[in-house]
Amino acid sequence: MTRTLIAATAGAALVLGAASLFLLVLIPGQVKAAECRQMKVSYYCCEHHGRKTASGAKFDQNALTAAMPNRSYLGQVWKVYYGKKSVKVKITDTGGFAKYGRGMDLSRAAFAKLAPVAKGVIPVMACRVG
Repeated sequence: MTRTLIAATAGAALVLGAASLFLLVLIPGQVKAAECRQMKVSYYCCEHHGRKTASGAKFDQNALTAAMPNRSYLGQVWKVYYGKKSVKVKITDTGGFAKYGRGMDLSRAAFAKLAPVAKGVIPVMACRVG
């Protein structure tokens, strides 16, 4: 999937994906083109709440956290965009959800900032910011 980042003087950027066009307002130098990806995300909660995550912390469904496929992502901060809404999440866990076509699972609270949890799975643009 080819992406092109075109930065404007006001710090706005267009990220062109295979099937979607996203307008992101970025702080200059905060995000690099290679660090943005289109993916499907879902959420996890309830039965995992209070359990130990891959980072060693207890999972809190009310915190702004997420899980990605492997341990190399632990501790990173990603900003997830869905339409005009966005949320910053810290990667605290890993998971086997990639086999279902999802690139990230958000905590219930993080997903709820983007869309109603009843949606289940949504397409997003996710950019690593730290």
